[in-house]
Amino acid sequence: MPLKLQHKLNDLSAMNRILIFPLILLIIIGIGSCGGNKVFKGIKGDEFKLPPLPERNIVDERAFSYFVNGHIFETFGNLSMANRQYAEALRYCLNCGEIRYSYALTYFYLSDFRRAITESEKISPKGVEAWLLMADSYHALGIDDSAQMAYRQAAGFNPGNITVYRNLAAYFQKENKLDSAVWAYENLARLSPGYKVFQEIGNLQLRLGNLDKARDSYLGSIALDSSENNIRSYLGLSVISENAGDQLAAKQYTETAARLSPQNVLIQNRLLGFYQENDELDKAIRTAKTVVTLAPIDKNAVRRLALTYYLADSLRAADSIFTDLLKAGDENVINYYYCGRIAYLQKDYKKAKEAFTRIAVMADSLVDAWLHLGLIYQAQDSTNEEIAVYTLALQHMRNSDDSIRIMLLLGTTLEKKGDFEHSADMFEKILALRPDHSQSLNYLGYMLAERGIKLDYALHLIEKALALQPENGAYIDSYGWILYKRGDYPAALKELLRAYQKIDDDATILNHIGDAYKALGDIPKAKLYWEKALILDPQNGNLKEKLGK
Repeated sequence: MPLKLQHKLNDLSAMNRILIFPLILLIIIGIGSCGGNKVFKGIKGDEFKLPPLPERNIVDERAFSYFVNGHIFETFGNLSMANRQYAEALRYCLNCGEIRYSYALTYFYLSDFRRAITESEKISPKGVEAWLLMADSYHALGIDDSAQMAYRQAAGFNPGNITVYRNLAAYFQKENKLDSAVWAYENLARLSPGYKVFQEIGNLQLRLGNLDKARDSYLGSIALDSSENNIRSYLGLSVISENAGDQLAAKQYTETAARLSPQNVLIQNRLLGFYQENDELDKAIRTAKTVVTLAPIDKNAVRRLALTYYLADSLRAADSIFTDLLKAGDENVINYYYCGRIAYLQKDYKKAKEAFTRIAVMADSLVDAWLHLGLIYQAQDSTNEEIAVYTLALQHMRNSDDSIRIMLLLGTTLEKKGDFEHSADMFEKILALRPDHSQSLNYLGYMLAERGIKLDYALHLIEKALALQPENGAYIDSYGWILYKRGDYPAALKELLRAYQKIDDDATILNHIGDAYKALGDIPKAKLYWEKALILDPQNGNLKEKLGK
């Protein structure tokens, strides 16, 4: 119950007291005029004495008169006059709690909250009304600690007062005292078990990480109201399910929320995310269209629809939307990226190059733009241009991770060109930046083994790579090949066969196994593995030569 309404009910109670007080006073005066030890005749004529009456506090008639006048002024809205009348009443009844409370309450209504507190503190003993008045006054002054203390005192006097717990809950949330806020809301739930209260408990338990308790509270809230009013509980259950790894339940709760509130863009976007993650691309496209309908001027929503088309391999539809956004003046990097990406997939290298060049100008540290430019030149067999792009890109990188990605591609491209010295140097630079970069350890070690140089160093590099990824089939193959180059053919064959168990569709591994069998004198098995390798790599001249083809 709001405190002011409660005060009004108290006023009605006071009015009733005004009406009956004269009668009570007359009774008290009448009794007071009778002797306390008057003798009465008994039924049989025997005399007996009544016990003495308890002492009574007689209210001064002047105090009563001023109190009544104060209440009349208060009823008609003249709070200043009411305040003065209550002050006069207190002159004749200093310890009258009812008068003191009314006096303090007028200060509260006059917004003199400090004086309201001062007068409330004089009430002894204090009841729930006095504590509530003090709490509201402290609250109005922004003195939260004292307000909380007073509300707690009120709660102690009256555990059934809803206003007390509602205000305490608000204070505790404001101060981020979540456990205490849960306690306050649980008391509210005890007194007034509405769906909003259980929903709020669920929100708090979710923030505290108590997922089971949060789930129970949300389910309790939905049991009271499963309509669109309670969307927050469905979304809370979705978050809890997602956190527990139950993507299906998380999606289903979001679908329910979307069905109940189909115009809610945030819910539709969350649902779209689930459909995209689960590759339910038909549903994702429908949902993305819904979002665009709800927010037609939101370019992010339009981009997300285009991205959904891209994920669904509807490249023409995606390209059309991204291109239209660019024509409309939306110079977002994402638009250029996907226009370039689609052009690359469609082998329109000119358009792709224009898009990624534009990105490199707009955001020169964006590594993906440079990587794609390199891939375009690679697809066109323009090795020198590819090397030039990577070399230029290194001048614009701002962190080691992106630099290493560029350096790795530059090292492999230099090696393919036949520039072994600069390639090896690039991998050494990567390892200087990151000694545990397993790809560089393997690549450099394999390069050395292929040339039959620095085999001890090459073995050391591959062993480090395997220590990082012991089940990597490519690294196992490199290890076996180094053993082959060192002349340890039995050990080499063992490792190469182990690599084949990890990767059974790699022509290089099959070729190596054939060479190992040949070195051990088993020509039939050597030819068997070379044949398998040639099926995977039919243009390999080295394999054809080994097989006499």
